[in-house]
Amino acid sequence: MSYGGNNRTHMIRIPEGGRFECRLIDGSVNLYLAQAGLLAAGLDGITEHRQAGKRIDTNMFVHGSEFTDLPILPTSLLEALHSLEHDELLMATLGEQAAKTYLDFKFQEWDEHNAEITNWELQQYVNC
Repeated sequence: MSYGGNNRTHMIRIPEGGRFECRLIDGSVNLYLAQAGLLAAGLDGITEHRQAGKRIDTNMFVHGSEFTDLPILPTSLLEALHSLEHDELLMATLGEQAAKTYLDFKFQEWDEHNAEITNWELQQYVNC
């Protein structure tokens, strides 16, 4: 996770004052939940005077591996769900009932995903 100026290789791009672009959000996200999360994080940052960390003005595609101290995002739906469960701000933003419902659906989605046998698994382990 990093941010920089007018540089499309960062998660957050700030091309000019008063404007930012979250490059993490794509068509797979629920836009309403994503916007609620961004607003909650921004308001929390303002209220709590949180520091964004060091701005990085380098091409992360080329030099990203040099920044070993940057936090990383979850790499699976399961990791993301566990991260959400432990995020007090986002859980409070969703509200108890909405958070429980969302997590229940998404954990079920993860279980269904893991129940599928992929072509790779068949080729790797069954040699079809």
